[in-house]
Amino acid sequence: MRRAVLGWVALAGIGCGSQLADPRVLGVTPETMLASEAREVVVRLEGVLPFTVDYDQGQASADRQTTLRIGGREFVTSGYREDGTIQAFIPSVLPVGAHDVTVRLGDQRSATAPAAFSVGPGNWPDGYQFEGTIADQVMDQPFAVTLRALEGGLPFPAFFGTVTLTANRPEFAAVITQPFDAGLVTERTVTIPFTGAVSLTVTDTNGTSATSNTFLVRAP
Repeated sequence: MRRAVLGWVALAGIGCGSQLADPRVLGVTPETMLASEAREVVVRLEGVLPFTVDYDQGQASADRQTTLRIGGREFVTSGYREDGTIQAFIPSVLPVGAHDVTVRLGDQRSATAPAAFSVGPGNWPDGYQFEGTIADQVMDQPFAVTLRALEGGLPFPAFFGTVTLTANRPEFAAVITQPFDAGLVTERTVTIPFTGAVSLTVTDTNGTSATSNTFLVRAP
């Protein structure tokens, strides 16, 4: 008969124990970014992870699930890593200012480092354009959309942030693009889950937007 018990496994050199100790955020790298950037952020933790032990199999399994919140936004993480850190990609979605950093473990224990991450004013373009005309598409079939950042109507290669892609119907789930590379990005897996006339709109956190041509989406 298999038996499993709930226990705890150490993070960052903390020993196992019979009580649940709250984790602690030791540091964030980097500590700052510009609002118009997109960055990989690493958070160092101290604390204990929950785990289960199967005595019949002689195995222990740690719950490495983590949740990261910076300010009011939640970001997907790598989960707890052996070096005592978690990693997350932070797109260009945070407002200027200092933000609390909160890490939550799989058993809902959490730690908050107040004002541990700061966002400075960005270097935003003043416009965007969809490169080329979007052809008619097939419902649920992915296609590529290329976007260019503009400044005064000319290409703006200094932009390396992300933008949000939406459609003219609410059935389309908003997509945060990949980071721009020298003012240009191609989002290769745009999918329309409905039929009819569609247009796409790109918007950045600074409020600048642009809309594509209208194209038709047909059933498969």
